[in-house]
Amino acid sequence: MLYSMTGFGAALLEGDLGIFSVEVRTVNNRFLDYSFRLPQGLAKMETSLREFIAGKVRRGRVDLAIRWAQKEGTLPSLTINLPILEKLYHNLQSVRKHLRIRENLRLGDLLKISGLYVETPAAIDEEKLLNEVKKGVKKALADLQRSREKEGRRLSDVLMKLIDELDGERREIEGRKGEVLEKFRQRLLKKIEEFNQTTPVPIEPARLEAEVLLFADRSDISEELARLQSHTATFRQLLTTDSEEPAGRPLEFLSQELLREVNTLGSKSHDTDLANCVLAMKNTLEKIREQLQNVE
Repeated sequence: MLYSMTGFGAALLEGDLGIFSVEVRTVNNRFLDYSFRLPQGLAKMETSLREFIAGKVRRGRVDLAIRWAQKEGTLPSLTINLPILEKLYHNLQSVRKHLRIRENLRLGDLLKISGLYVETPAAIDEEKLLNEVKKGVKKALADLQRSREKEGRRLSDVLMKLIDELDGERREIEGRKGEVLEKFRQRLLKKIEEFNQTTPVPIEPARLEAEVLLFADRSDISEELARLQSHTATFRQLLTTDSEEPAGRPLEFLSQELLREVNTLGSKSHDTDLANCVLAMKNTLEKIREQLQNVE
């Protein structure tokens, strides 16, 4: 079964320590990469969450966003640093008198000054907090996996149609092999007949057969066609095998091997019709390569 590298999952989980809203989005990437947006109280969990996600997602860029609505008892306590506030007040009063400012200082203005507050984190069981976060992430990942599986089925259908097209083009080339050889023989025979009409020393018919055999040897594509057939069969097998292992990289490798064989066919194609078939195969392989960029 194929899984797409593109997907989205979300989950909402309420626990003893608050409400956790989790969103996870994945896009195609050559390797496994991460981008986290975590609230300050969860930032230290990034390494643990990386390890947790790595067991569920094998390839792609993972964007994880978590929002945490903390319950009472988990919120940090805020206190005002009174000595600093008093010192600021007296300093500002001195400035007011020195500049002869009539406006009185207001408490609200003083409380807007940064650095006045002392934040004391609440005593939270870190292991319990991590477990609750992981539960939310696990639910979001399950939702993500359903999304990637659905898109993977669509990709599998597209790739199966493309590999069928490629196999059809291979069969067309296979059916034209004998026709190409006979065309060459007829062209060569015509040239020999034309030459024999203008020279007292005619070319023997045996020379014709020798040239045809030499051409047949140089342009023989039987091995390339056999390997193409084998590779397309393996490609189909990977598309239909129900395995937990990602199929993206093996399929990419096979597409490279398919292109290698098609290029060899092109170098041996001395016929316009065969050359057009090879171009069609290259076009199909390019479409396959584009689709494989989204397969995990």
